[in-house]
Amino acid sequence: MDETPIPVERQSSARAGGEEIPRPSSRPAQRRRVLWRRMGTLALAVATLAIAALFAVWFFEIDFGDQSHRIIRAYATEHRQVDLRFPGAGYRPYRTTRPMDEGYDFTAADLATYEEELKGELQRRPGDSDALFAMAEVCLLRLQPLQAIDILERLRLFAPKDAKILGALAYGNYLVYRSSKETRDLLRSVDLFEAALAESPEDPVLLFNAGTVAQRAKLRDQAKARYTRFLAVESDTGWAAEVKLRLRELDEEAP
Repeated sequence: MDETPIPVERQSSARAGGEEIPRPSSRPAQRRRVLWRRMGTLALAVATLAIAALFAVWFFEIDFGDQSHRIIRAYATEHRQVDLRFPGAGYRPYRTTRPMDEGYDFTAADLATYEEELKGELQRRPGDSDALFAMAEVCLLRLQPLQAIDILERLRLFAPKDAKILGALAYGNYLVYRSSKETRDLLRSVDLFEAALAESPEDPVLLFNAGTVAQRAKLRDQAKARYTRFLAVESDTGWAAEVKLRLRELDEEAP
């Protein structure tokens, strides 16, 4: 019996020739979707970086203005627990927050650069009193009071009633007291702040510091007098908020 061959479906001439029939392609749509996803990811990354940058500017108080005129400030964390106001302008009170316009905190890198500039200036002019005083300030910032006191005592020989020198000396002696716990160092700081106030009685930094060391020395009435005078001079800052808090503490203490 003859087998009837099964008819084979004829291929198109295009397929027979080795060419494929083109199909409708979705590649342009896929490319657009990928492109949009990438653009969205990029926009999210840019927004995240912008938010992080704004947070850094706010949190670290970055100032993009010209800082060439700024005076030295206490920097980093070492002075956060020193409860005096630094003579050059100061750190933040440790229990309150100062407004941003009350001072700029030097970073460690800023201070190192400033110190190198001072060393160069002192090599050119070894007896320059302003540069020597600035170097004493640097020593105080680095919590090196003995080196600062050595410089300041030499300066005091030529200007025995300079309130700025006396105030820095008092600050240095207070730092010595913090490490030595010797009453004589604290009382010397009290006397030096009082001598500085005799020359500059309206200086808010001196008033704040004189009240602080008097309070630490248990000279309650003297501390209250200095704090009260401070509030008459500077009444609406973070420092004033700290003084008001200290006055309440003094009032609550037993006489």
